[in-house]
Amino acid sequence: MAMQYGSEIVPTQVSDQMHVVCGGPELQGALGASLTPGAEVSLEENLRAALGRLCEMKGYDLVLVDSGPGDTRLLDAYMAASRWLVVPTIWDEGSLAGVETVGARYARAVKAGSEIELLGAVLTKVDPAASKQNREVLEDLAAMLGDVPPFTSTIRYKRAEAADARRYGLSAREVSVEAVRQRRSRLEGLRARANGQKAQGDSVSWWSRGSKSGTGLADDYEALTREILTRMRERSLV
Repeated sequence: MAMQYGSEIVPTQVSDQMHVVCGGPELQGALGASLTPGAEVSLEENLRAALGRLCEMKGYDLVLVDSGPGDTRLLDAYMAASRWLVVPTIWDEGSLAGVETVGARYARAVKAGSEIELLGAVLTKVDPAASKQNREVLEDLAAMLGDVPPFTSTIRYKRAEAADARRYGLSAREVSVEAVRQRRSRLEGLRARANGQKAQGDSVSWWSRGSKSGTGLADDYEALTREILTRMRERSLV
């Protein structure tokens, strides 16, 4: 509604420090309206104005816009409304081709007058043990990005932690804290049963509770966050 008609954006509060605005298949309706012959719908102007009003009202420190590389017309609107661009990718050829697609839309946005600036690309779903492969992919990214180096921080692939984060609506750090709590609770339950006492356990099954270390994924995200904010600050001072 905001992109098609300029309506107000209504966020959903998911924590004390985070609000979320959900997209979904309805975005295709705005996309279709903008492509209708004779229609005077500017997704870029509507989104930029709606986000501006929302940020002024809520006083947000940072707004993150998440999009896949395939929605090119929507990407144009997002880039017109954004100041910085971070490109996530994984190691395979298809994802690296997606980086090229985003790069083409980025060049188009800059040519159209957007103030957006590329901060870098980040390698995700990384196997920490595949150091040679990770190094080669980062080298390929560096060659693709030219003067903008990829982020040194990478995001490892932790299936259980990622699944629980989505399942329960928690951050990676919150999942790691809960996984540690559940492991301790399970040990206490085993000790209680060994002493003939009734164990107090969790009735909800967490996939990440058996992980030896649940902090790795959260540490990766926090390291990447620091690196992104540092680059933003350095670029702003130039």
